[in-house]
This record gives sequence, structure tokens and C-alpha cells, in this order.
Amino acid sequence: MNALVEALEGIEQGSRRAAAEELTRSAGKLRASLSFVQIGEIVADDPKKYLRHMLDQCGTIQELIYRLYISCSVDTALTM
Repeated sequence: MNALVEALEGIEQGSRRAAAEELTRSAGKLRASLSFVQIGEIVADDPKKYLRHMLDQCGTIQELIYRLYISCSVDTALTM
């Protein structure tokens, strides 16, 4: 997770797109969630709900990466 956030921060620095900030912010939130949660909190609450939330966050990050860097047109990529 740390490597992902560091890579996205590096990419964001070279990009002028506000959406890149959203991507970095989403990855940072996921990293914080994983870094600071206690296993007891997960077990005491609802592990299935917690894991679903983690999967949703990963899906959001994947969608943003795809939208920003994979599906963009050549013209858009050249202006970044």
C-alpha cells in the first residue's frame, strides 16, 4: 500500500489534473484505514462489512487509475 501511494504521489506531481489528487487522496485513505485499524475492532464489529468496504475502496482506486491513465485519449494524455 505504501508503494502504491508513493507511486501515485510521484505521478500526481507531474500531472496538472485535479482528478490525480482525488486518486492520491483515495489511496491515502485506504492506507490509513489499513494501518490504524485494530483486529479487535474488525472482529467486534462486522468483518464482512469491513472487507466489503475495503473492496469498495480498492474498486474506486482501480476506476480512477483506469479513467485517468488508461482510457484517456492521446490528445488528453499529451496535455497532462
